Amino acid sequence: MTDADSIKDEIAVFLDRQASRLDDSTMLSELVPDSFLLVELYVHLQHKFGAEISSDEAAVIATVGELVDRIRSAGST
Repeated sequence: MTDADSIKDEIAVFLDRQASRLDDSTMLSELVPDSFLLVELYVHLQHKFGAEISSDEAAVIATVGELVDRIRSAGST
């Protein structure tokens, strides 16, 4: 199973942010106001961690913690 810190680190690098500033309760809409960039983030994480996120799942993921949990539960590494 993929480590939560590794996923947060990857999110931080992709968004050019400090991983220490990514809290589980941080809303993705605050970090990624552009929906196209959010889709790119999901695709990047899917490729990096071998996780599949359907469009239906992506539509209900609201926080960094929810995204991390989804990647961890679906990841192959």
